[in-house]
Parts: sequence; structure tokens; C-alpha cells
Amino acid sequence: MVVIAWVVTPPLAILLAVDLGFGAVGGWLALLAEWATGAAVLWNRVARRGWRQSAVRARERLEATNTVLVIEPAPNSA
Repeated sequence: MVVIAWVVTPPLAILLAVDLGFGAVGGWLALLAEWATGAAVLWNRVARRGWRQSAVRARERLEATNTVLVIEPAPNSA
């Protein structure tokens, strides 16, 4: 996602905002293109189940350490 942010947004923003004269609207369009590209990459990863192998390895590592993860709510400061 960081690569997408740097490869898509700055060059496209310069192209749209400066070279084509869209100004701030061109910058926003470049940002929109970054979000769309990131969403497409994420959707592809979810659809291909590419996350499953990483999740299984993480679960195995957690079980191997016999660590119990406890998440408690933050205390109220009011």
C-alpha cells in the first residue's frame, strides 16, 4: 500500500494538477486513484485468500509461545 501511495499519487497529481491544469481538483483525483488502486489490490488479496497463509502462521506462532492475549477496555476518565 505504501508503494501504491508513492507510485500512483505524486506522479498522477503532478500530471493532473500541473501539466493538465486541473489544480487542486487534479490532486484530489490522484488521491482518488490511489484509493481505488489500493482497494483493488486489497480486494484481489481477499478474493484469492492470500491472507490465509499469513493468518495460519501467525496463529501457530502465538500457540507456540503459550501466550494468552487479553484485551481489556480502557478505564473511563469521566
